[in-house]
Amino acid sequence: MLGGIRLGCRSKRDSLCFQVGFQAIAEALGLAAVKAAVAITAIIAGGRLLLRPIYKQVAENQNAEIFSANTLLVILGTSLLTARVFDWLKSFF
Repeated sequence: MLGGIRLGCRSKRDSLCFQVGFQAIAEALGLAAVKAAVAITAIIAGGRLLLRPIYKQVAENQNAEIFSANTLLVILGTSLLTARVFDWLKSFF
């Protein structure tokens, strides 16, 4: 399906145009992979350092509703934080 994307080429046989397009796609995929790796690492590290004590306190109460509500808030907070960080990173790249 990439044959239909012109990228400013004069003809489909223009190898320079293909190389520029391939390089741009490879750079975008590489940048996305780095962002994903950083995000996953930060989420795991934050979960280990910040959430473990919170979940220990919640578990001591032995209340399933509070545990579920805490988990929901953690999920919503993580998604909001990830979206904000990615928006902030867009300004650099």
